[in-house]
Amino acid sequence: MMNKKANNIPWERIEARLEELQKDQQWLRETLGIAPAVLTNWKSRGTPVGKAVPVARALGLTTDQLLGLDSSSHIAGASPVTDDEEMAPSTVAIRMAPEHVRAGITGFGSDHVFEDGGHYHLKRLWLEERDLAPGALLAIKIRGDSMRPLMFEGDVVVVNVTDKSRVNGNIFALNFKGESVVKRLKYERREWYLTSENPDFPQEPCRPGDCDVIGRVVYFEARNFKDRL
Repeated sequence: MMNKKANNIPWERIEARLEELQKDQQWLRETLGIAPAVLTNWKSRGTPVGKAVPVARALGLTTDQLLGLDSSSHIAGASPVTDDEEMAPSTVAIRMAPEHVRAGITGFGSDHVFEDGGHYHLKRLWLEERDLAPGALLAIKIRGDSMRPLMFEGDVVVVNVTDKSRVNGNIFALNFKGESVVKRLKYERREWYLTSENPDFPQEPCRPGDCDVIGRVVYFEARNFKDRL
C-alpha cells in the first residue's frame, strides 16, 4: 500500500518558513481560510501536494521551493508566487519525460522512473485555477497509434503523478507489465481494463502486479496536425 504521507509536503518545511516570516499557525490558517482540524491534520500527515499553490503563495515561495524541488533560496532571488500579474511569469516549467511512453502496449519496455528529458511549459494561471503543483506534474510525448484519433504520435500529455486513484473512463499513464503506456481505464464486470481509442487494439486486463498507475492525464496538447488533416 502506498504511503500517502510520503507524497505530502512535510509540515516541518512550512513551520520553518513561518518562523522566517515571524508568523504563527493561526495566521496561516486564517490566510488560507481552513479549519483548525485541517491544520492539525497537515501537522501530523503533511500538507497535500494539491494545496501547494495557495500555501506557496501565502508563504511567498515558489511551488517548487515548497515541494523541495528547487535548490535555490528565496533569499537568493528566486521568483516567489505572487498575485501581481505583471511580476508573475506567464508560464511555469514542468519536467518533460524523455520519449519513453507510448500509446500502445507491445514493443516497448520501461519502468516509471523517468530521468530528465527537459521541460514543458504550462500557463501559470491554468495551474493555479486547478490547484496543480508544477513539481507533481510530468509531461509525456505520445508514441504509437493505439489512442488515435484522440491522440497522435508527437502529441503531449501532462500527468499528475500524485493522482493515482483509478476512475472509470479517465485517461492515465500506467506501467503495464514493465511497459509504460497511456490508456483509458474502464471498469467492467468487477475488473479494470486498459482500453484504446483505436478499435484495432484490443483491451487488456489491468490487474494488481501487472498494472501500476503512474498518474492521471490532466492536460493534452495536440501537436501532430499532419496526421489529423
